[in-house]
Amino acid sequence: ALGDELLRAIAHRLRLVVDEAATIARQGDDDFGVIVEDLGERVEDALLRAEALAREIHDKLNEPYALDGSATLSYVTHSIGITLFKGRQWSQENLFRQAEVALFTAKDEGRNTIRFFSPQMQSMVDAHAAVENGLRAALANAAFRLFYQPQVDAGGRVTGAEALIRWVDEDGRFVSPAAFIPVAEECGLILPLGHWVLLTACRQVKAWLDQGIDMGEMAVNISAHQFRQPEFVQSVRGILAETGLPASRLELEITEST
Repeated sequence: ALGDELLRAIAHRLRLVVDEAATIARQGDDDFGVIVEDLGERVEDALLRAEALAREIHDKLNEPYALDGSATLSYVTHSIGITLFKGRQWSQENLFRQAEVALFTAKDEGRNTIRFFSPQMQSMVDAHAAVENGLRAALANAAFRLFYQPQVDAGGRVTGAEALIRWVDEDGRFVSPAAFIPVAEECGLILPLGHWVLLTACRQVKAWLDQGIDMGEMAVNISAHQFRQPEFVQSVRGILAETGLPASRLELEITEST
């Protein structure tokens, strides 16, 4: 009876996490299948969204269960196997087999984990995760640097500057923004990172002005995610007030993605 109640609780939690449009089914004794549609046109986008959903399911199912008739909380470990498909490129039997292969791989690699069907899928997700983990560590360890590119007129006079962010990895190498900004946007780290860039750039311009160095306006790139934040204007005002920089010295550049 407790086992049946646990299965019902797992099914309920799956429905809480997965969108109503998705299909959820119990396929065997303790096997559940989930079909989610419209994950994206690009394989990369679909992989990342599938992995994010699997993480949500993983976290939800890992929470303890209070079952009627049991005096203690129950904990359940689980493994998740994922495969992707577009249209009818695979037969139903093939899709189930691919998901099962991924599931068995997850079980073989320690259980309570998530794995994709193919090594190519898994490597793309692992690479994305490595960049995300590196970004979190870089934020915590102040591993970012701002460089200031002068802007000059036809006569060679400096009229302004642009703040350019670079990530210095553990080996002392510079990582291009093209490699980490998209990941930062996807995982939400662009907000604290963007705030740091804006604050650091404003502090630098104010320091130059205090030293009698006039660099004109400082241009700072703002991502679409920052721009859409309801408190964005208030945040910019707060940074200007904190640094004492005149607003006329700051130029916000909106990226094409906005």
